[in-house]
Amino acid sequence: MYVKTHQIFELDLTEDHRSTYYKLEKKTKKESDFDIAVRNFTNLSIEMKKQNINQKELTSVSSGDIVNLHELLFTKNRDYLIKFNGDQVKAEQFADKIVFVAVDDDDTSFEEEMLFDPLPKTDLENDFEEVFSCMPWTAIPLSDRTSRERLQKRFGFRDKNGSLFVIDSTGVVLQTIVISDFKRYGSLGYPFSNERLKSLESECKAIAAEPTVEKLLSSPERDYVISNNGDKVPIHTLEDKVVALYFHAGNVTETDMLTEELRNVYEELAEKEVKFEVVLLYLCDTPITIGFRNEDSFWRTFGTMPWLALPYKDPILKKLKIIYKFPEDYIYGDDEEISKLVIVGPHGEFCEPCGADILLNYRVPGYPFTREKALELETERIKKLKLEMILETNKVLTRNDGSKVCSLDVLMHYSKSLVEILSSLILVPKATSMAPIKED
Repeated sequence: MYVKTHQIFELDLTEDHRSTYYKLEKKTKKESDFDIAVRNFTNLSIEMKKQNINQKELTSVSSGDIVNLHELLFTKNRDYLIKFNGDQVKAEQFADKIVFVAVDDDDTSFEEEMLFDPLPKTDLENDFEEVFSCMPWTAIPLSDRTSRERLQKRFGFRDKNGSLFVIDSTGVVLQTIVISDFKRYGSLGYPFSNERLKSLESECKAIAAEPTVEKLLSSPERDYVISNNGDKVPIHTLEDKVVALYFHAGNVTETDMLTEELRNVYEELAEKEVKFEVVLLYLCDTPITIGFRNEDSFWRTFGTMPWLALPYKDPILKKLKIIYKFPEDYIYGDDEEISKLVIVGPHGEFCEPCGADILLNYRVPGYPFTREKALELETERIKKLKLEMILETNKVLTRNDGSKVCSLDVLMHYSKSLVEILSSLILVPKATSMAPIKED
């Protein structure tokens, strides 16, 4: 349920405030002492702010409080809420339901009404209709300003971007300010009580500790993934394969490059009948993708890919993002939301979160795309170097592609690479740009 309210600022004077202000104004005129006037007015502002804060503390609700939603949402003359298409939803239809109350404070017109002339009514109506048109739920009619302000006053101030409250059928407030929880958990978080959210976090930790394809991809409602022609493929058929979970993100350049390399590897391994599968996780709720992807774009993208996918906007996507912390370290405005490959071994034998780096560095020889395999490949490559080729530091060597390189640079490159590999298995070795070399 959506409520468009006016934002109340510190200049929203009550009758008591106005009376005090007029007395002060009269007093300062008689004394004509500018310093005293400024000091007194500053003290008044501080006192007004304290009173406003106290009023907010008295009226705002917290988790566990009980509210009478019927009295707040309906009146003697109005026993319904409205939808954007004009339909009326009667009060009795809300019985035995959990209600989400969204209070939108992001409206500065009230401040302008206080200080200047009221804004034209059509401005507020247009704003309400523009926001409400994107919402499938109900709202208090814009014309019922008394109910809207009463509701806003009861629930108090929460966040400049709006407040959200979850209330059960008995009027108990289950949760407050759950906008971040909506984004994190999606429908999996319903009814967004503390108990449910703690349970979800425990589930994610348990799966992360012992991941298998079935635990990661299945749900009580769905035990399959889909092909791009709509076929349902049972998840249990993937258990004996190496499976790459492809977090398809919003950075177009990086994602296209990874998709192309992954396609080449996938097709080559398929020709060799290697047990390898990819499952597309098409993300449409990350900072870069939100508002730019829909079901049509999902099928257009998926239609070009030879592997499988989770259904569009499947709730399990939220859980996978939590488990593998995707996207990580994203800064708004930065186009660095890099796609990710998580490699899951047969029957959960291993789980490699850095699969994209390994696949891009080593391609097919890197299969099954674990750090242990990357270490093995790097060690073999270093062993193949002829010691006499790099001991003479001024020698010029030629790569197979014809480019020249100093032997000292080769020595420094492979020394650094070996140190990185042996020092820790936590980080994946950086991609090497060195092609195989031969002596001039």
